[in-house]
Amino acid sequence: MDELPQLLRQSPNLQTINLEFSEIESLDPLMPWLIQFSRLKELQLFGNRLETLPKDLSKLRSLEKLDISNNLIASIDLILPGLLSLPNLIELHVTLQDFSEEQLLLNNLPKLQNLNGNPVDKYRAQISVQEQDSDDEKDLQQSLLACQSSGFFSEETSLNQEYLEKIAVLYDEIRALWVKEDKKKDSVLAEDFDEGLKKIMGELSDVLKDNKQEYLINVYSLKAKFDLALLCQGKLLDLSVKKNDKLGGKLKESNDLLVQVFRETISCMASFEPKIRKKISSMKNQVSHFQKESEEVLEAADQLQKEAKVHKEAKEFLIKRFQDEKDELLAEIEALQEENKKYLDTIIRHSKSYAEGVLSSRGSEDLRNEDDSRKYSMSSPSMVKQNGKVLSIKQLKEVIEEIYASKVKYDERCSEGKMPRETMEEHMYNYLNKKYGLRNLILEWAASIIASVKKYAQEDNDVAVFGLILKNECDEEFRFVQVQVKKTVTELLRINLRNKFPLKSAGDINEMVNERTGKYLAEDEWNEIVRFMYNESDAEYIVDQLYSQRIKDELPTDRPTRGKVSREEAIIQREKERGLKNRILYSEFVNFLLDFQLHGHQKFLSNFVKVFKKVDMDSDGILNEKEFTKLLATVNLGFNESDCNRLLQLIDPFDNQNITFSECVALFSTELVPVENVPIMQKISGDS
Repeated sequence: MDELPQLLRQSPNLQTINLEFSEIESLDPLMPWLIQFSRLKELQLFGNRLETLPKDLSKLRSLEKLDISNNLIASIDLILPGLLSLPNLIELHVTLQDFSEEQLLLNNLPKLQNLNGNPVDKYRAQISVQEQDSDDEKDLQQSLLACQSSGFFSEETSLNQEYLEKIAVLYDEIRALWVKEDKKKDSVLAEDFDEGLKKIMGELSDVLKDNKQEYLINVYSLKAKFDLALLCQGKLLDLSVKKNDKLGGKLKESNDLLVQVFRETISCMASFEPKIRKKISSMKNQVSHFQKESEEVLEAADQLQKEAKVHKEAKEFLIKRFQDEKDELLAEIEALQEENKKYLDTIIRHSKSYAEGVLSSRGSEDLRNEDDSRKYSMSSPSMVKQNGKVLSIKQLKEVIEEIYASKVKYDERCSEGKMPRETMEEHMYNYLNKKYGLRNLILEWAASIIASVKKYAQEDNDVAVFGLILKNECDEEFRFVQVQVKKTVTELLRINLRNKFPLKSAGDINEMVNERTGKYLAEDEWNEIVRFMYNESDAEYIVDQLYSQRIKDELPTDRPTRGKVSREEAIIQREKERGLKNRILYSEFVNFLLDFQLHGHQKFLSNFVKVFKKVDMDSDGILNEKEFTKLLATVNLGFNESDCNRLLQLIDPFDNQNITFSECVALFSTELVPVENVPIMQKISGDS
């Protein structure tokens, strides 16, 4: 790419290079330039047409960040060798097809710290969690087999594998209820269950190892069953508290009392065998009450779930209804916009004959010299009244700026929505329609704008440029050139004053600049600005024209008219006169430079304007594909069919059949004539 050599010359120590959306198909031609950026750390290649990477990228030793997402890479295998050759790659952005490609990258790029904006540790943690879940399942199966072989699963205690499976199923159902409330809680619940199960089974193993009596083994077996049920009950109570703080709190208090009683029961049963049977009976009653409360809690949770489902369905219904109404309104708006567009097209289409009638009724006294670069006429098809109200120059320029601002926003929307652009004339009518809506007001304002442009075009450059853009005799981008000319003149004046008065402060220089821009420029000041901005021949021409047409000596009005003056007073007087000689009003100076720019641009475009208007049969400033192809044939610069298709793809990529004059100027100013390596517009203008 042409930008890389220029970047290398300007900033060889550049650390970041952005080549997004540059239609790059291969990195091989760019590698000789990229490796010369010895400190390059970040390379942005998002949105190109890359299908693979060079197999050896090792010379990009400092490269740490690489973005190759949104390209045409079909498989990670095609780019993996190149990625492996990067010695210091720590951050990568790439479009992945599935989880297997993600694992392949992580396994082969151990130094990678960030993948697609996420820390690599996150991905590896997910893999670890999956492996841990698998290991926990195996441990549970082993624990169950070990306990079964140890004799704990007896018919008396009913502590068997079926009971443990019921506990596991119940806990999973409780986890599912929790996930609906808080997805982050799932992993914590899983860990709590695993730890609780291991603890309970460990206690049973200790009882077996101590060779306790049979009745104690049964007691601890029952305790294990209760602890397993309590493991589920605790999570269910926590969920109840989350859903209903008051109800959940009371249930927890009741549960704590029950657990306390059960613990005391187990303790007494372990200590006093005669009391076991009595305590067991009491415990059964408590367990029954506990089960009843659990059923009530589950019923309440089920009711909450049903209510949530009803609310969800109501919400979905409202969303669907809103979307349907929105679609209907959008369709209605689109129909109204289409009808409005047809109405405006009818106004513009039928206005040409009306405007020509207006011109003929005015007579020859309104015609200007055809060579005048700032002439504005009503030759464009604009629907205006014969006697439009003339605005003040200030009002006119405010309206022009509003139209410009509206056009910029509209062009941005067209670019985002892949829609065709409008000419400035079309947009002026659409702007007025959007602002006023009524046909009579639109026509009155259009008439006023056109009449005002005709009046002020010869005295104000901004108005002249707007008029030429309306007639499709100047491209829209040229107005930005004129804005830059104004900024450049002001900045060069500031530099000139800073050089003349090096001891002045920045504030003093600003005051002097403001004073000059509001009044006069001295001869040395405007002369230096001209010679800095233009080449020697243009500068000489501008200076001669300023001397002959614009400059008026301003002699002092306070010269002594009688009596003698001292020698010192005479010297001061002569210096003052010399300073006033050949000065020029700043506004006239800037206007002259703008006129010079405009005249040169018109001359540059003159041949193209003639060709464009010859091809644009309906004079609306817009070409379709057929007319654009005819335009290329008319300029006769050796374009073949493939060249025409390429230029069409550039200027009308979405086949809108709506190519404006300004778009043609922009394209032909950058694209080159085949073989000759000269911009098309330069060749048409005859400057090559």
